[in-house]
Amino acid sequence: MNEEYINRGDTVLGIYKDKYYKDIMQWPAHARETLLSKWEDENLGRDRDEIQAGEALYFPTTNFLKQRDFRSGIGDDKALKLKQFMDIMQINSGSKLAGESAVNSLRNVMGMSGNFTLPKSAISATYLKHVMGLQDDEIVSKIIHMANNADLESMDDFDPWYNQWGFDRKYYKEVSAAFEKYLTGRASEATRLEKAEDRFRADELAQWKMRATNATKDGTVGNASDSLKAWLVKNSVPAIYWDGVTDTMDKFFTQRGEEKTIDDSQRVRDDKRAVRDLTAERAIIGARYSKSTKESDWWKAIDELQIKIDSLTSAGANISPTDRDQALDELKQELDHIAPVEWVTKIKTQMQYQKLASREGKTNEQIASDRAILRATLERDYRSDPILKDIPFYRDKIHKAIEGTIQALQPDALDWPIMEMDGAGTKDDPMYINRLPTNDEIDAFIKRGITYVVFGGKLMRLNPDK
Repeated sequence: MNEEYINRGDTVLGIYKDKYYKDIMQWPAHARETLLSKWEDENLGRDRDEIQAGEALYFPTTNFLKQRDFRSGIGDDKALKLKQFMDIMQINSGSKLAGESAVNSLRNVMGMSGNFTLPKSAISATYLKHVMGLQDDEIVSKIIHMANNADLESMDDFDPWYNQWGFDRKYYKEVSAAFEKYLTGRASEATRLEKAEDRFRADELAQWKMRATNATKDGTVGNASDSLKAWLVKNSVPAIYWDGVTDTMDKFFTQRGEEKTIDDSQRVRDDKRAVRDLTAERAIIGARYSKSTKESDWWKAIDELQIKIDSLTSAGANISPTDRDQALDELKQELDHIAPVEWVTKIKTQMQYQKLASREGKTNEQIASDRAILRATLERDYRSDPILKDIPFYRDKIHKAIEGTIQALQPDALDWPIMEMDGAGTKDDPMYINRLPTNDEIDAFIKRGITYVVFGGKLMRLNPDK
């Protein structure tokens, strides 16, 4: 299995075609689908049609080409290569009948006649030379190869095997000497392979640890107990690796918990520091305009404090609506001597609401922060309004009313369909809407039988535009 780094424009099928199987598009559809399904199994949770640049993914290989080459090598001619005899006999444990069946099954699949038969007599040197046109040294080489791959444990197993195949005795001395040498080398190789297997298992364990850690990013693995166990089972992780993976993930989640505790404590300290900064800025601004006699300075002071609030929240500070409102209220009290009349204050409030509702020129984080401030402010205003607080809709469905108001505060509010938040539109059950309707919207409401609406707590009867 190979790991590939994904670049912009790459596709799974494209990488297979460019780096592994240049003729993959000429394969049967089922062969490509089998390979792509295997790819999805190795890259759990990833879609073959949606890979992203910058990630590393596994690309497993297939034995389809070997199968195709083996099948295409079995033609209508009864003369098979000795390697094909060897492959057939290895698969079918030396069974003559099973060997014939294996060949004929492949021939039938390919639309050929299924009449191939192995010789009734032993496979002698004469037969091999006749069927395959081989020389003695080639036959010896092939017999040695067969013996080395016949799962023979010792020389005691070699003689019965040689006789069972019926090979000519003229090759026995040379083949048996070669096989004995092979046994000696295999013993040394077994020791080497044990060490290689240990290294392989260590590498494979490391791979499973990495995959388990990566699975925490999308929440597939959420803890080192039940969640991890379900992941191990789902991914068919060999049992020999469970303890190692579990130990690593236990340490991972322990460290994550400790880091979160540290981060939370630091965040609390940062938020408290931000509130202290806001309070200090409010005092500085109040002192700056305390002796002013200009009404315009009141607006400047409020804007300066709002800019400070915006800068703190943009930097990641979590300033609650309560702390924000307290700072603004205290500044207004300090500068009450230059405060504008009430109707001007309402206009300014409306402008501030529109500023908070707008998306223009803001990052996603700033939009989310401003919307949170606006929702909290509107909820406070609705719940304290002497008229709205007694109307069931604004009391029981306040959050729907708030979202409707936020939409109506957008610069392009008239481009959005008016929100029909509640009610049937009759006198007894008026429809609650989020903004004043246009003449066209009034006509559309009347056609639908909607004649009474409520906006801003006020009941209105809709009349056609004459």
